Amino acid sequence: MFEERMKIFVPAKYIIAGLLAIGICSQSSANLKTRVDSGAGQLSEQESTLLQKLKALNELELVNTMEYGSGRGATQVVELAIREGLVSPDTQMVYTLLTAAATNGHLETVKMLISRGADIELKDSSQDTPVKAAAREGRLDIVNYLLSQGANPNATGKSGSTPLSSAAYAGHIDVIDALLKNGAIITTNNARWTLVHYAARYGHAELIEYFVDKGIDLTLQTGQPFSNAPIPNAK
Repeated sequence: MFEERMKIFVPAKYIIAGLLAIGICSQSSANLKTRVDSGAGQLSEQESTLLQKLKALNELELVNTMEYGSGRGATQVVELAIREGLVSPDTQMVYTLLTAAATNGHLETVKMLISRGADIELKDSSQDTPVKAAAREGRLDIVNYLLSQGANPNATGKSGSTPLSSAAYAGHIDVIDALLKNGAIITTNNARWTLVHYAARYGHAELIEYFVDKGIDLTLQTGQPFSNAPIPNAK
């Protein structure tokens, strides 16, 4: 019984890494000033202090700090580590740095990572690209920016999901509109669900009205056994 209960505990090394990440990003973000020279010249005193802290971390702690920092908008902290060669802009643990920033709505961090060479199509452990992650969370500004930088609006994730289906699941009409205007194609996932099925199943009536206005076929069939058409599933 004790051994079974122990399986749910988070290993201490991950707890330590998490605490270090919170401490470094919270303290350093408040003190660092944005550098305008893109890395030229001497480090500021604050940057030198932060750099020493980052160099003292082991690999797990450093990667965790970068992921946490990207997801919290600690742009200068993450940029310093990349600029000084401690990590790659494509570093990842669960999220890529770019999907962490995109998911949590940090546009400036997204811009910095792309400017530093982050792969705009790199998938995280959930097989989400940055634009798909941003679409799911309704981050319209980030979706628009990623699309302007060439992100694929039709990138597929688990079960054939796309940025469009992720946005439909959450009812983000503005994101869906932006994706459609930038070449997104309406398809089905591996279970043959369409955008309309997502909207109907999760109660997004305004989204269904949007689809009607756009002339999207509401009678497409689904492979799910509980429904042959989207409308009966509407909440």
